[in-house]
Amino acid sequence: MAEDTSLRTKSTLGITWTQAEFTGGAVIIDYRISIAQVGESYLVLASNLVNPSYTAIELTSGITYQFKVESRNSYGYSAYSDSITLLCAYKPDAPASVTTTNSADQVTI
Repeated sequence: MAEDTSLRTKSTLGITWTQAEFTGGAVIIDYRISIAQVGESYLVLASNLVNPSYTAIELTSGITYQFKVESRNSYGYSAYSDSITLLCAYKPDAPASVTTTNSADQVTI
């Protein structure tokens, strides 16, 4: 599992994964992704995912999240993948305009 950094915003994280080499002898039907804040219990975030990628939206900036995925074939769900831990954060805004003040022999920026 890996982050798709092109999808990162202050409230969005993108995750991708690859199918396991062994599918259990049956075609993979879909995937289910679970999410947790670090130290909390996992909850199913989305299921019936056909593509091996997901964009988690409406996350809280500054919170660290963990994600894990299961695949499903006609016999049921696999064990969970290894988890990935991502901080929901983004590049800061540019600093405000620079102002200067002259006072006697000093310039304050």
